[in-house]
Amino acid sequence: MAEPPPTATMPSSPGRARPGVGWSTWSVAAIVLLVNLPWPHVEAGGSSVTAADLASLALVTVVVAGLVAGRFDLPRPAAVVLGALAAAATVSALVATDTSAALSGLVRYLQVFVLVPAAVAAVVRTPQRIAVVAGAFVVSGLVQGAVGVVQYLSGTGASIGGETVRAVGTFGAQEIMAMSAVVSFALAVCVAGAVALTDRRHRIVLTGLAVALLVPLAFSLSRGSWLASAVVLVLLLAHLGPAGLLRAAGVVTALAVVLVGGFGLGGGEIGTRLGSAVSSVGSPDSSVGDRYHLWDTATSIWSEHPVTGAGLRSFPELRDGHAPLGLNSSSDTDQPGAGYVKQELLSPHNQYLLVLSEQGLLGATALVGLLATVALGTLQRVRRSTTPTERAVGLAVLGMVLWQAIEFLYADTGGPTSVLVGVVVGLAASYGLRNRPGSGAPGVTGRPGTRSGRGSGESRMVLTATVVSAVLIALGSLGGVVRDLMLASYFGADGTTDAFLVAWTIAESAVPLLIDGAMALLLVPAFTRALAVAEPGAPTSDPRAAVAGVVSYALPRLALGLVVVAGIVAVTAPWLVGALAPGLAQPELGVQAMRVVAASLVFIGLAGFAAGALRAHLVFGPPAAISLAFNVGIVGSIVLFHERLGVLSAAIGVTAGAVLMVAVQLPSYLRRIPVPRAVLVKSSLISVGAFLPIAVYTLTRQAQVYVERFVGSTLAEGTISHLNYAQKIGQLPSTLALIIAVVTFPLLARSLVAGDAGDARRRLEADVRIVGAVVLLSTTFLFVFAPRVVQLLFERGAFTAADTADTAAILRIYVFGLLGQALVELVCRALFTGRSTFLPAATMGVGLVVTAVVAGIGASVWGAPGIAAGNAAGISVTAVGLLLARRSRAQAIDPRAIGVILLRLLPAVAVTAAIGVGIASLVRGLPGIVAVPVGGTAMMVVFAAVAMATGGLPSVRAVLGTGSAS
Repeated sequence: MAEPPPTATMPSSPGRARPGVGWSTWSVAAIVLLVNLPWPHVEAGGSSVTAADLASLALVTVVVAGLVAGRFDLPRPAAVVLGALAAAATVSALVATDTSAALSGLVRYLQVFVLVPAAVAAVVRTPQRIAVVAGAFVVSGLVQGAVGVVQYLSGTGASIGGETVRAVGTFGAQEIMAMSAVVSFALAVCVAGAVALTDRRHRIVLTGLAVALLVPLAFSLSRGSWLASAVVLVLLLAHLGPAGLLRAAGVVTALAVVLVGGFGLGGGEIGTRLGSAVSSVGSPDSSVGDRYHLWDTATSIWSEHPVTGAGLRSFPELRDGHAPLGLNSSSDTDQPGAGYVKQELLSPHNQYLLVLSEQGLLGATALVGLLATVALGTLQRVRRSTTPTERAVGLAVLGMVLWQAIEFLYADTGGPTSVLVGVVVGLAASYGLRNRPGSGAPGVTGRPGTRSGRGSGESRMVLTATVVSAVLIALGSLGGVVRDLMLASYFGADGTTDAFLVAWTIAESAVPLLIDGAMALLLVPAFTRALAVAEPGAPTSDPRAAVAGVVSYALPRLALGLVVVAGIVAVTAPWLVGALAPGLAQPELGVQAMRVVAASLVFIGLAGFAAGALRAHLVFGPPAAISLAFNVGIVGSIVLFHERLGVLSAAIGVTAGAVLMVAVQLPSYLRRIPVPRAVLVKSSLISVGAFLPIAVYTLTRQAQVYVERFVGSTLAEGTISHLNYAQKIGQLPSTLALIIAVVTFPLLARSLVAGDAGDARRRLEADVRIVGAVVLLSTTFLFVFAPRVVQLLFERGAFTAADTADTAAILRIYVFGLLGQALVELVCRALFTGRSTFLPAATMGVGLVVTAVVAGIGASVWGAPGIAAGNAAGISVTAVGLLLARRSRAQAIDPRAIGVILLRLLPAVAVTAAIGVGIASLVRGLPGIVAVPVGGTAMMVVFAAVAMATGGLPSVRAVLGTGSAS
């Protein structure tokens, strides 16, 4: 049966959505088309206003009224990420020195990134409506492309290299990126339709349009647009498999031969621009050199205002005070009919760095979080799409979002096409974050008390929960980076930070014991058993009664134990500080900080209990947010009290953050978990004895940190801080990689409780493949780029270049233990789901001895890197011991299969390391803010390609899916 055209009527979603397309969708399409309309230059608050801007504001007004009246609705996840971005921008506006400029900038920023996306997401609610707007993008691209081709052929374009041949469409020489953006959006839509639709006629037409659009894109001479389009096209064409990629490459090559060889079009300027793009890494031309200087300027501004930024619209004011001497303050534009114009360089030409300098980490996190959320949501829905039309629309939206995200590396918002950014984000929010008809809420919860199916529903739940958890945990990890950055910036690496970090060891030990490790290992299986069968002897077989029994037995005992332990820590603080760091330069400060931190233990334990209970109920959002809440408390306290209390402000923040960890989970917990009304003396589902081996294992593992800091205290002042910073950087990728294990742990526990060892083994090995790939890639990248990563994150304020060198040397050794850490985490989840066992604790004890011996000897020979070597050796020995233990085989652990999985990834590690060294050499002259992401992205691409070719990872086509829910 022929595929209906993209604009054909499709059944609408139930609820408020009306059938057909409707005026609201045509209004959004009109906004896209109005961008092409030449418009007199009108300034408002420092921004040019176009007909499309006026139309978008009219749409926003109508939609806001409709939202209030209940005629429209906004997907809840979209409301969250858009609200976060609005809040961050508002904070930035409030801290700006020029309030009037900041407020006008706030209005423009909210229009592009909040109001227009929200309005589009509210009214364009079905794939067929999105297809209408996508069609408007194609029409706009064809219009601009036709004008651009005429400009190139007639010599009436913008001036470049002394010739007026640069295609700029109807936008003029002062907006040289605008035409290429419109054409690139249209190209993404056409390619998406060509690869996803099944109707042969539609595929031929869309392929022809895509080929035609390549011509004006080439004539735009925009290197940034070329790069972004190339990446997007490869990703979209990967949907066709290797053969499709080869055919597409052949078409592009033939087109280039015909245009350049046959007609002689573009060979000179296009060749020159291509050559300059390649040489820009080592020998940048003046344009690229100025861009690098602007990036350095933005980074310098941010280093003075790391959290909230310098304020909206502050970059132009602060530019000259932070710019390198080689920066040209303006650029020249020329076009027949428009004349010569000198333009001031008033932005860094990088949206991420512009936001980072003006809005700090708050604004940058909100922007990246928005783009990542809508892109991942769109990818998820593409994977589970059931019709070619839905898949084509999703790929088109995904292509446009990815193009814009990449383009932001080379450009920022501004000019007549800014409103299109808002439209694209809104389409992605609607497609990726709105429920599909009949699909139910694509949230992060499952139905408690029932076992998830093994089919597509469970896979979608795992993917959704992993994405949501990844975003929240990534934000939490970023919050940890902000925390460490502020510690380094305000207090450096000296005796005061060593004193705090010794006290921080208490909270640092409590988190894995009471949240990430022991509490989860105890509670998730216990609540899983309660949800599977009722408590024996209970008056009903309702699983909720069994859950209430677990809570009534465990929670009162936990709370009492936490209060006692916190009191003991406060009383024995002088002895604890002396035992942990006998060579500490300021022991009195360490004791004071430890007594302040002791109170956090109560709330960390309660937060861990809530997290374990919620995860067993397949609720992952609130537990994933606790790290973010924790770091918000610490950062907030440092900001408020660092001048008055010094490093003690961080200790107070630890307790404040622990309180927030409980608060962020409390509403969800109270909706699902019954409040205990009595204290049970005994429970068959959980016991205090079951906690003992888990606690011993967790404390033994955490003792590695004690060993490191004990040995580190005997070395030069600041060594403990250097070890801490290296450890934090190294743990970031491991934490993100293990998210999938956190999500699948309740499902693994259900399989083991039900006696389905085969399903449990498959799940564990799938986790090993994904986690192992991420960890091995991260190990390779951090080993190669360690100095640049440390410099980028910490080298500012009191953190000197010498601190960077010392921390990087430690990091390069520490990363060799990341794979062992990941394997220990994965294997212990299976071991502790069965009966109580001391095997992990005993094996970890052997590893701890290895750590102590190697660290002690290594510190005397190599200094701090020798301590890191002890950490890596000890955890690696533990991982091997757990895999080879007989008890492990009884718990669905196949060491041979796991070994094969990891061996298949080793060729990718070797090739990536070799190429990574070359990449590091190539980007040595680039600013760190550029070199690190460029190097990381390049190494990730190489690793993925080699791993897929050698069977270590599934192919791109398998990752994208073929349209079936899988």
